[in-house]
Amino acid sequence: MILSEMSSTARFLFPSTYWRKARAWWLRWRYDPAAAAAAERERFRSAGFDRANAERELDRALAALGRPSFAESRGMASVHWLLLAAVASQRCCGRILEIGTFDGETTALMARLFPASRIVTLDLPPDDPILGATYGRSGPAKRGAFERRLAANTAVDRIALLRVNSFFLPSVVAEQFDLIWLDGGHLYPE
Repeated sequence: MILSEMSSTARFLFPSTYWRKARAWWLRWRYDPAAAAAAERERFRSAGFDRANAERELDRALAALGRPSFAESRGMASVHWLLLAAVASQRCCGRILEIGTFDGETTALMARLFPASRIVTLDLPPDDPILGATYGRSGPAKRGAFERRLAANTAVDRIALLRVNSFFLPSVVAEQFDLIWLDGGHLYPE
């Protein structure tokens, strides 16, 4: 008991604890949303993309999926979906590979943004222990809800869902792709 109390209070004896907290506070304090947005617009422009047009296209695709319009403050989608919409405006991609399907939300969005594309998406098989232990997919009820969302989001004839660990990708997919969207292996090395 005394040892555990000592170890929990010992962290307050080191200056690094206070330095980390002060640095985090400083970064939050000096964050300028307008400057960050301007820098992001410049990154899009320097890559040859029109951010405003990408946002309009993204909002159209989201509306078609029955989802709210784009807002960076809303979570995981952030700038990634906006980047996909910008790439889609180039009309470049006939074959898309997505590594890391999760519940298929981004897959469904890509099917809307790239209407002429064939999408191969892969995620862990249902019996993989990592699948059940991550992102709130444990237990029959949660797993069932997850599997239903995945099935609904990938129920498009241009989408091929492969349930295999991406480590085995070369043995299950032999074709070439125009765009590879990598959003998997967050626990690497597993």
